[in-house]
This record gives sequence, C-alpha cells and structure tokens, in this order.
Amino acid sequence: MGDPLVARDAGWDGWHLSPGPVMPYGSQVMMFYNGANHKAAWRIGWVVFDATFSTVVARAADPIIVPPPPVGDDTDIAFVSSAVAAPRGIWLYYSIADRNMKRATLQ
Repeated sequence: MGDPLVARDAGWDGWHLSPGPVMPYGSQVMMFYNGANHKAAWRIGWVVFDATFSTVVARAADPIIVPPPPVGDDTDIAFVSSAVAAPRGIWLYYSIADRNMKRATLQ
C-alpha cells in the first residue's frame, strides 16, 4: 500500500511527517500528526480518514498547535504524543521545544 498521508510540497508539513494518536470521528477516524517544513519547524495537525484508513477525507490546511517563538536554546517544535476522549472534547497532550509538556482541550 502507499503512504496514507504524504507531505505537501509547500506546506507547513511539506518535509517530514510523524503519525500521532488516532481517535474515532463518527464513522471515520481522525489522526493527529506532527509535520515539519524544511527548516525543521514542527507543528501539529490533523487528518480524517475513512473507516478503512484508505482515503483521506479531510486534512488541516494550517497547524492546530504552533509553538511560541524559541527562546535561548529552545527548538521550534510542537510534537503531539497522545490524546484522550474527555467529557467535553479531546485532551491532546503534546510537548513544546522537546521539554515543556502541555495539554490542549479540543471541542
């Protein structure tokens, strides 16, 4: 099979992609992923697949998590690690600059 998700030439996720947590999304599935540009600036996005993971149904045009500008020796990285179905949405756990753990609530 081919890659289920490919880098977009000029996008924020146009160089490297790294899969993240998968969550049910109605009759489909949503996957959060890490994407980087050629400057190794990592951001967090999402993609929705059909129930068989064979077709991309929708994909974020822009990242949903962008780190603040790096300070000192911080890296320009936001990297998703896990997600949990919460009572009012999704709790998305991620790191900033490979050292600051965060949680976002998505509704």
